Amino acid sequence: MTYSTTFDYGIRFQNEAGYYFKRQFIALVIGIAGIILFLQFDYQILRRISVVVLVGTLAMLVFVLLLGQF
Repeated sequence: MTYSTTFDYGIRFQNEAGYYFKRQFIALVIGIAGIILFLQFDYQILRRISVVVLVGTLAMLVFVLLLGQF
């Protein structure tokens, strides 16, 4: 479906009919690899560091709120 709707844009702007199809395919492969790696991750580790992550996230939000005007 990606190829059939974007091959003319690929030819017009990138001089390659399958340009957008290749980009979508690469994103698919990266996404599937990420899912497989994430499934191997022990989520119990997150439970131990969740308070630290929460405090760090809040600190960064306050930092952006105070200094984000530059």
